Amino acid sequence: MNRYLKIILLFIFFYAFVKILKSFSEPENFYITEVRKSYSGIIVAKYSVQSSRLKTRTQKGIVEMYEVADSLWKVVNVGDSMVKIPNRNLVILYQKNLPSKYYIYMWIPQAVLDGKNWYAEYNLK
Repeated sequence: MNRYLKIILLFIFFYAFVKILKSFSEPENFYITEVRKSYSGIIVAKYSVQSSRLKTRTQKGIVEMYEVADSLWKVVNVGDSMVKIPNRNLVILYQKNLPSKYYIYMWIPQAVLDGKNWYAEYNLK
């Protein structure tokens, strides 16, 4: 009996290990996690290191945005306010003396958009 228990535990451990490794290898997970986020804050930094990035100060701390969409990158400035809409690839940008406007949040590769884990409700309609 003890030997069967060891075999079953070994199988469960191996299965869990494979699932964890697979989750790291799927690029969709990064984008899905980012799109699901929701926060609001003030842009405190705008810079580029391999991709366009923004840092936003929220009530919970600093949030770093990666792969910022070109349309947002071109108009955003340090000091602007932003609201990330949950489960959408959208933000609302608030700038001084300008009306608020929706922008695409981040650039997402076509392979991810075509992936099995990407849901239509994440897309801009």
